[in-house]
Amino acid sequence: MSIVDRLEQAARAGGIPVRALGGVDAILAEADGVAESPFLDILVASAAEASPDDRTRLAPLLIQAFAVNRHPSTYRDALEILLGGDVLLQAMLAQLVPVLAGRVTDRRTNPQALIAAYALEALFQISLDHAPTRYRVLMIMSELSDQESDLFAEHAAKLVGAAYHQWGEAPLLDTLAALQTIDGAAGEAAYELAMAALARALDAAAMDQIREGLRSAHELFAVALTADPGRLDAHAYCAIIDILELFASNGAAIDLDAPLLALEQALDDRHELLGIGRIPLWLRPRCDREIEWCRLLTTVRRAAQDLERPSWLHAAKILEQILSLYEAERTVAMGRGLHQIFVPRIEASFVRERGLVAHLDDLLAVEDWDPSLRVTADRLRSSIARAEASLPRIVEENARFPLLQGVLPDEEAALVPAKMAATLEALLADRATQPRRIANPIVHRVYRRLSTELSHCPDYEGNIKDSFDDLLLQVIMFCVDRQDGDKRTQGTRIEYLRRKDATEQDLQLDLREFLRGNLLSADVLAEIPGVAIGRTDLYVIFSNCRVIIELKKHEGVADAQAAKRYRSQAASYQATNVRLGFLGMLELLDRPGPAASLEECLWIETFIPTGASMPRYLVAFRVPGMLKPPSSFS
Repeated sequence: MSIVDRLEQAARAGGIPVRALGGVDAILAEADGVAESPFLDILVASAAEASPDDRTRLAPLLIQAFAVNRHPSTYRDALEILLGGDVLLQAMLAQLVPVLAGRVTDRRTNPQALIAAYALEALFQISLDHAPTRYRVLMIMSELSDQESDLFAEHAAKLVGAAYHQWGEAPLLDTLAALQTIDGAAGEAAYELAMAALARALDAAAMDQIREGLRSAHELFAVALTADPGRLDAHAYCAIIDILELFASNGAAIDLDAPLLALEQALDDRHELLGIGRIPLWLRPRCDREIEWCRLLTTVRRAAQDLERPSWLHAAKILEQILSLYEAERTVAMGRGLHQIFVPRIEASFVRERGLVAHLDDLLAVEDWDPSLRVTADRLRSSIARAEASLPRIVEENARFPLLQGVLPDEEAALVPAKMAATLEALLADRATQPRRIANPIVHRVYRRLSTELSHCPDYEGNIKDSFDDLLLQVIMFCVDRQDGDKRTQGTRIEYLRRKDATEQDLQLDLREFLRGNLLSADVLAEIPGVAIGRTDLYVIFSNCRVIIELKKHEGVADAQAAKRYRSQAASYQATNVRLGFLGMLELLDRPGPAASLEECLWIETFIPTGASMPRYLVAFRVPGMLKPPSSFS
């Protein structure tokens, strides 16, 4: 009996030891036939259970089989067995990765296209734990085009989308856009583009960016539904976006029943369908995310009703739900945008309804109240206090539109129709929180974004906020001036921005002189010792606080990933003063094109040191170096 016949028997029996197949020598004697047989999965399962010596001897045959086997279902099952066991995979990994990459490249016929898709899926799974494979996978994915076959493109779109959520590489979105033009993959690619748009929206800093991103995601999910009306996951995410949009709206009352019902129905049907088949490991987290959304948004419905009431019967239970919503990022790890959506309505309800604040104060006075929620409750109470302090005048208790009542006589405020009053209240709230006017619209937008994100820091309030904002605006203007400047207007002071050997001391001297000439409300010193047992780069002293600016030279792209290398040192200077600071990076990079835009050069880094529980806040900024004149790019 041949080895292939014995493998067929083993397939019926559910597996067989290597020795029962005749031993390693007998298997290797029929290597070519075994490698091309439709029983590769049985062979891999037998090898996985074999002795270390037998596994070592069989590994080359398995590599050969993964290079030549043409049976898609067997190939998929064999890869699943291989990836499920660490010992055999590690023995084959170095030779397996290039073989799988070769199968992806050879995808001309439909059977090969399906095997290519399974090979790409395996490479992606390997890359999640094996960094060198990641770059090979990214290169393969970035080279996919609109000339792919329908069968391969449909599978590839799902993998490219998962890779984007894992690594956030922008070129993968270009790949999805190309795959969307292929008829067989249009729906899948649109769905993955929608998921990417949703993730970007919920990681935006400003509400207008969040809502614009949500609308884009909704449109892309609708495209996916046009291609396949039965896509329950797309139905679910459309309902999720509808709920988020309603909660972010300015209306006083919201009715979430219809979209929540649509969400629950779509998820119920989807999970019943998913229970029929097998879900790959790399897709399970995304299915779990849908469950998280359903739980969160069910809480939203209860909270939306409770926030419109002046008092509660079961205050502790209800307030814990609202605080969980206030910290929504912990429930669904989708970025800071959820905070922007939920927080304004929650805080406004507490400011409007004095009874709700009383509940909060009563629970904060109870020492053994849930400590996991206490920090969140304290932050909510601080935000309420800031909002109360900004009211134009004292308003009557339980006032529904406190800002409007603060500027109109009581008898006139009572005559304003409810819808008009809600609109006016929203406009007044926007005006009350509007920062100082800045002529440059981009600078204004950057300033507003950073200020909004810093509002979560308890130290960023009152006079300290005013002082810090003065410094923040000057740092933004420094970034603008150094990208716009040339030798005719700034002379030799910016020569270092053209040199590849520039140092952080060059940046320190330049920024110090800029701040000393423009920041009149503080003293700016350099290299001050005795702070956190170290020496600061720039030490800015206000009458009510001190702020440290840590500066670094960075060779390569000075983005958020690079900032993680330096933020621990920068945040260490905040241990005994306000938890606010700056981290500046001189970016030394030989770019083929222009430097990053101003909006990409400033962001907020939030950092909790090991063993601590209170976050520290850094305004990170990069100053592009090695600049070239625009004429050099033509």
